[in-house]
Amino acid sequence: MPFVNLPVDAPAKLATLVGHRMGQQPTRCLTRDEDVDVRLLAFSCGEGLVDTRCAADTLYLVLEGMAQVTCGNRRVALCAGEVLRVPAKVAHSVTGEGGFKMLQIALGDACEPDGVLDAHGLGVLG
Repeated sequence: MPFVNLPVDAPAKLATLVGHRMGQQPTRCLTRDEDVDVRLLAFSCGEGLVDTRCAADTLYLVLEGMAQVTCGNRRVALCAGEVLRVPAKVAHSVTGEGGFKMLQIALGDACEPDGVLDAHGLGVLG
């Protein structure tokens, strides 16, 4: 499993490897193969993942800001440093009142290319 988009010459803070862009959800894939997908996500105020389902279990680790993960009627608030697992094939949304950055680790999903999330039920809230 090759690691991409990670510094090799000097350490860097993980959250600095992806930035906010209004109206877009920048993503940076860190590694990918048929069994694991690790990517950094950055969301501006009012943006997030809307009604998404992953083929396998997904972990969300908040790096900066605060996020809320909603699965059905259950809403879980996450602060920087906190992690939550969403079971495979469970519809969920990830939102935040302000901008936030997170690490998404999915098992069994194909990784989207670097750039902007645009498929599989991902979109802008509002």
